[in-house]
Amino acid sequence: MIETLEPIKNGQNYHACLIQLEGRGVLISGRSGAGKTSLMLSLLEAAQQKNQSVNFVSDDQVILTAENGKLIGSAPIAIAGKVEIFGFGILDVPNITNSQVDLLVYLEPDEALERLPDPMHSNLLDINVPCISVPERHEQQAVRIVLAKLTSLFH
Repeated sequence: MIETLEPIKNGQNYHACLIQLEGRGVLISGRSGAGKTSLMLSLLEAAQQKNQSVNFVSDDQVILTAENGKLIGSAPIAIAGKVEIFGFGILDVPNITNSQVDLLVYLEPDEALERLPDPMHSNLLDINVPCISVPERHEQQAVRIVLAKLTSLFH
């Protein structure tokens, strides 16, 4: 079950990562230390290995805005094009300015996950976004779940 997300205001900075896979924005959220950046990097690598279109938008912080009924995420200027790899430091990486958010991924402890979850949506800035829960610190399983969800939603 996805933890209740605090209401946000238009233009507010949200603690998350954002990437774009095959043109679909994936917002990765979860508690501090849950593995958001690690999952994001694993998704980027998985997409590259499959020769899929993939773009990095933001690591750790995403400014969310509602524009014409769509949820849009962008990087704060100070961290645009930067990824922090825990235990290594900050890397400069190619990035795009923003992306529509098409899927919210929430990292949760194993015991909070349902074996066969019902479809879920989250309401951010009065926009309903499909969402899924994935296990913290089980990157390969989380990657499989995210890619399967994107396939089921958009193909």
